[in-house]
Amino acid sequence: MRKRKVKSLLPLLLIVVGIIIVDFPLYWMFATSIRSEFEIFSESGTSLIPRQPTVENYKAILGGKLFAQSFNFRKYLWNSVITSLGATLVTLFIAILGGYSLARYELPVSEFISNTILFVYMFPGMIFAVPLLRFVQKIGLYDSLLALILVFTTFAVPFGIWMMRGYFKTIPKEVEECALIDGCSPPGVLLRISLPMAIPGIVATAIYTFILAWNDLLYPLIFVRTDANKTLTVGISNMVFGDLTPWGGIMAASVLSSLPVVLLFVFLQKYLVRGLTAGAVKE
Repeated sequence: MRKRKVKSLLPLLLIVVGIIIVDFPLYWMFATSIRSEFEIFSESGTSLIPRQPTVENYKAILGGKLFAQSFNFRKYLWNSVITSLGATLVTLFIAILGGYSLARYELPVSEFISNTILFVYMFPGMIFAVPLLRFVQKIGLYDSLLALILVFTTFAVPFGIWMMRGYFKTIPKEVEECALIDGCSPPGVLLRISLPMAIPGIVATAIYTFILAWNDLLYPLIFVRTDANKTLTVGISNMVFGDLTPWGGIMAASVLSSLPVVLLFVFLQKYLVRGLTAGAVKE
């Protein structure tokens, strides 16, 4: 009996250990954000629980001042929201049309195009940084939020098309054929029949694109120069200045910047799971 109990409890124990390992860095980030700078750099700063919790780091971040240095958190946050949402909307538009075309119009080159799109996604973003920079400079969009939206779209569209293609292929053609027989036009079939049934795939693609754009540091560093157009990732990375690193402020800014992504997962996780499993696995 004891062996059976141990065997039944072992999976639960492994899950608990895994949760602790995954969530501990998040807890430590939050715990550091509510410590004073004095406590962080003292011996008590290594304790698991802050001895004198404070919200001064959050006040400093939201107030725009950190160690007498300007830190425009609200502006960086707004820039990240604009670029991430813009890239998400553009990617969804292209991915829905491209994925639907590849799923429904089975031309001889459809499979080749689909595999090529996925193959392009395998290359790291750094490879395309210089060509994209030259292109953005040529069209006069350097150091603008629109440039970030365009470059974020370049590495999100291939995966988005692939995912939407896989999800549209799970929708029975008979449903669309019935709508055509009833007098619905092809664009109407896409808007009224296919898109409502593909909501999980659309949401999964949107979350994936939003997180990629929200967390990216490389492209904002390359394509943005002025402080007014910086995103959160660049702003937080620039908080390391001089000989003293404000870890409390950095952790507070990191906690605040993580909230949008956490809220996305909390409210849309069921659509994300359905979209990833049905759209990316089934054919």
